[in-house]
Amino acid sequence: MASRIQTTERAKTNLLRAATAGGKARKAGAKITSATQKQAAKKAKQAARQQAMKRAARIAKATGRTAMKAARLITKIAAALVKGVVALLSACGPLVVIIVFIAAVAALIASPFGLFFSDEDKSTDVMPISRVVQEVNEEYNQRIEDIKNDNTWDTLDVQYIGTGGSRGNIWIDILAVFAVKTALTDDGMDVATIDQTRIDLIQEVFWDMTEIDHWIEIVAHTDSEGETWYEYILHIIITQRTAGEQAEIYGFNDDQREVLEELLSGAYDRHFMALITGLGHLGDGTDVIAEDFYIWPSAASDYVTSFFGTRLHPILGVYKTHSGIDIGAGYGTAVLAAADGVVTTAAYDAGGYGNYLIIDHGNGNKTLYAHMSQMSAGVGQAVTQGQTIGFVGSTGLSTGPHLHFEIYVGGTRVDPLLYFSNYTAAW
Repeated sequence: MASRIQTTERAKTNLLRAATAGGKARKAGAKITSATQKQAAKKAKQAARQQAMKRAARIAKATGRTAMKAARLITKIAAALVKGVVALLSACGPLVVIIVFIAAVAALIASPFGLFFSDEDKSTDVMPISRVVQEVNEEYNQRIEDIKNDNTWDTLDVQYIGTGGSRGNIWIDILAVFAVKTALTDDGMDVATIDQTRIDLIQEVFWDMTEIDHWIEIVAHTDSEGETWYEYILHIIITQRTAGEQAEIYGFNDDQREVLEELLSGAYDRHFMALITGLGHLGDGTDVIAEDFYIWPSAASDYVTSFFGTRLHPILGVYKTHSGIDIGAGYGTAVLAAADGVVTTAAYDAGGYGNYLIIDHGNGNKTLYAHMSQMSAGVGQAVTQGQTIGFVGSTGLSTGPHLHFEIYVGGTRVDPLLYFSNYTAAW
């Protein structure tokens, strides 16, 4: 009996020990489970953060070139963006900064400054600004040709009013007005994608800012035999308003005017010209050294693509004397008067020079500028050295945008490169 009681007590003790041990094991298990859950949650949070970082990185990579361009623009917007990023970096983590930066870039693209990123879109249904400029200029030239062909005349007189724009190139004014008018309104749209809708708007702004008027003047003359004859003079007056003048007509508000003034401040000229010409960079001609009283006639290029003398004509395929030099410059870049003088010729030669000007500098010295998309000086007009007299094009017998430049001394053409050094030769 005592043995059974002892055994029972021992069994109770063993059961108690087992139960205690089981309780400790359950508590330990609970502790391990809780720690594992915390660790798993931490890992999940880290994984989610890493995944978000990767997504942000992919977005950043996809918009990398745009972001880099945005960072390079010296603008008030970029300055504010940098300050904001610095503040965020000190207050938040890098993920937040990346997200905010991407959002800021998106806002920048949606603004009128988004125009500077338009060439990044390579979609088939969009068009680079340089192509739009070329097509509108061709339409402009065709309208002038239609006026000439639809009228009977003996003498042509073309007058240009305000064709230099506020920045020396009317297209800078036109694109700046287009960007503000399109993007900076309550129901506006971005100007970073130049599709047909936006192309139509650019054309609309161009013709709102450009007027071509003409009239026929009949002048009676009496010859040496007393006979009267009549001269028909076709006057064509081309007027192009500046951005400020057009803003007044459109009724821009203070915010629109402020952004327009910023775009036309001069800080963005090289970005505008990159769009207008379709060229990222050419030597701008400022390093060319003038050996005499002439200055280099291109405001955008120092690149000589064809030299003075006998050459194989690129179109006719025969050897001919090249009477000047060709400067490979982007479409729409400014052509400058090489010296003070008076314009003696401003005409169109379909089979050769296209739109061309001749300036008389006195003492038998003359210069000729050919293949221009537009001319901004007329016959009889006095021009000063460095003044914009037209814009590079490809009119006449031409394979592509360039400036053909000639120098005359005493009625004889001479090699223009005798007057310059430190230019870039194509070969």
